[in-house]
Amino acid sequence: MQPSDLTVGQLGDDFDFVKLVRRGQSADISYNLVHIAPLLLYIGETIKSSMGTIGKVTPPRSRVRLVKADRHTPTWRKDVGRRFRVGYYSRKDGLDCIWLVNEDGRYEQTTNRESLLKYFEIERLSHEKNFYGVGKRRLAKLRRKRASGRAKSR
Repeated sequence: MQPSDLTVGQLGDDFDFVKLVRRGQSADISYNLVHIAPLLLYIGETIKSSMGTIGKVTPPRSRVRLVKADRHTPTWRKDVGRRFRVGYYSRKDGLDCIWLVNEDGRYEQTTNRESLLKYFEIERLSHEKNFYGVGKRRLAKLRRKRASGRAKSR
């Protein structure tokens, strides 16, 4: 079943069932999961669609996190979990050469759109339309997150 196949009535029925589970009126865990799964799928798809879609060019200033490496990218293994921003594009390199700007604001390495979508998670999609950064300031250092999830104030 695809999320688009789910109707409000079906999700409403599942939600009513979950309320019964919460009150302790349902015992079989595997049966409960059958009703919880469509709700989680709907929530996930709703969040995904609200994050925006990536066009043919990933906007500069977008924030990405390396989430995996494989046999094709062995040098990235040590970097899994690192956060980068997409830098401004270079007219010389073209729009398929995505510059990854590290935590210190330095243009560190490049990738292409296919690899970006395969190995990285987009944490924040920028709305920047100035792809080459003409008249823009350099990207500053990335703010580090505190344990509470808030960025440090400087």
